[in-house]
Amino acid sequence: MYAGYGVKTLPGVREGTEQCAWEETEREIARAAAALGRLVDVVERAGWVLGAP
Repeated sequence: MYAGYGVKTLPGVREGTEQCAWEETEREIARAAAALGRLVDVVERAGWVLGAP
């Protein structure tokens, strides 16, 4: 289903890179990495709760 706009994966990183705003890009990379780290924690806890090996 087309909603009239394109999705931008990791928009902060992408937009900073497109604009050559390297300090902003570095901050956004750190934010994205932290969010992914939190996601890993959630998935690992879910696996533990569900009894994954």
